[in-house]
Amino acid sequence: MSYAAAIKTLLVADATLAAALTGGIYSYQDTKKLGINQVTTPLAFTAGILKPCALIKDRGETPFGGIADPNAQYVTTSQIIEIWLYDDGEAGYATLQMARDRIYALLQHNRVAGSFEIRFANIVEGVPAPELDNPAAIRADYQVIGRLKST
Repeated sequence: MSYAAAIKTLLVADATLAAALTGGIYSYQDTKKLGINQVTTPLAFTAGILKPCALIKDRGETPFGGIADPNAQYVTTSQIIEIWLYDDGEAGYATLQMARDRIYALLQHNRVAGSFEIRFANIVEGVPAPELDNPAAIRADYQVIGRLKST
């Protein structure tokens, strides 16, 4: 299971977060390149209006920390997981900020399968999202410190 998929599983299981993100929590694998839209994620909309929702994307894994064992083909890695929070532009940021804070509480210094630690990396509020008709948007990035081992 990828780190993004494991994080999605963790977030979806939280009743507080699920109650706030009524439009759902999706991964890039769920939506593919189209992202959140009325075709791939119809539950994220009511009468064409975007509901509070999240999209989880992962960047590539890179070597991290210099810990490696060439004989075992083992290396520590870092991967950034982007969590995009959206809501209708007229709704403001209150729900998204609450969701952002809840995600921090769930992820910061936590672990998912195959990882050593999840660390907060960055938050950007007011991110432009013209593909969704410029909703309220927040991107929260988390660094997953993990490992890559040959099997």
